[in-house]
Amino acid sequence: MDLSKWKFAVFGGDARQSYLCRALREKGASVASFGVPGEKDGADWQSLATDADCILLPLPLTRDGVHLSWEEQSKVDPIRLDLFARACKTIVFGGKIPKRFRKDAEENGARVFDYFDSEYLQILNALPTAEGALFVAMRELTVTLDGANVAVIGYGRIGRILTEKLVALGAHVTVYERKEEKHAEIELAHAAPRFFFDECGKNLLLSIASDCRVIFNTVPEQIFTQEVLESLPKECLFVDLASPPGGIDQVAAMEFGVKHVWATALPGKYAPESAASYLAKTLFATLAKLSFS
Repeated sequence: MDLSKWKFAVFGGDARQSYLCRALREKGASVASFGVPGEKDGADWQSLATDADCILLPLPLTRDGVHLSWEEQSKVDPIRLDLFARACKTIVFGGKIPKRFRKDAEENGARVFDYFDSEYLQILNALPTAEGALFVAMRELTVTLDGANVAVIGYGRIGRILTEKLVALGAHVTVYERKEEKHAEIELAHAAPRFFFDECGKNLLLSIASDCRVIFNTVPEQIFTQEVLESLPKECLFVDLASPPGGIDQVAAMEFGVKHVWATALPGKYAPESAASYLAKTLFATLAKLSFS
C-alpha cells in the first residue's frame, strides 16, 4: 500500500509506538508524534491530531481510565481522554478502546478501530507474550525449566504456544482446560490435560502437584481463590498473564506467601519491535480495506 501521501500522528504508549513510527516512515508516510519514547515531540498535540489523516494511539489506550497511556519518564504530560476524543475527526487506531472514548470520537466524525478486534493480531501477539512469560519465569526461578513440573491454566492462543515452548525446553507440563475437545490437542503437544473440576465437582486446582515450580495463568477470572492459594506448594511461582482482574486474589497471595508476578503487556516490554511489526501489518491491512470500500 502506498502511504506516501498519508500523514500519521502517533501518540503516547511504549516502545512499540516508536517502532511503528519507523515502519510508517519506511513506507514513505509522513509521521509526527507526541509523547512517544525515543521520538521528538511535535509542539502542539491538538494540531497534530487535527492535521493527521490517521491517528495512532497506544495499546492499551489508557491505564487509569482518564489519560492516554504514557511512559512514566516522558517529558510531556499525558493527555486526558475526553479532550483527545474531541480532537479526533479522522481515522483512529488504538488498543482496548473504552466505549465512552469511541462514542465521543465517533460523534465528532472519527472512524475508530480497535487493534484487539483483529483475531490476526491476537494470534501474532500470543508469541511474544509466551516468550515474555518464559523470560519472567527464568528470571524469578532458582531452578531450570528443564525437568521442572509446570502448570498452564487455559489452552487458548497464549496457553497453546506457551505449552509448546515449555515442552520443548524439557518441562513436565500439566494443562488445566475446561473444554474437553482441547484435551486431545494438549496430549498431542506432549502435555497432560486436566479439567478444572472432576466428575464429583471437586476443584482440581486444589491438587496441583506438590512439586510444581511454576503456574502460568491465562484465564481472566479470579479462579485462584484463598482456598486454592493456601494449598499451593510454597516454592511455586505464579505468573499471571491474564488481563484485569487477573486470575489470582493478590491480597490472599500475599497473606499465604505465594510469590506472584502479574506480567501484563509483555509484547511491548520484551519484544517491542516484533510487536510493532504485528501492529503495522494489522494497520496496513485495515487501511487497504478502507481504500477500496
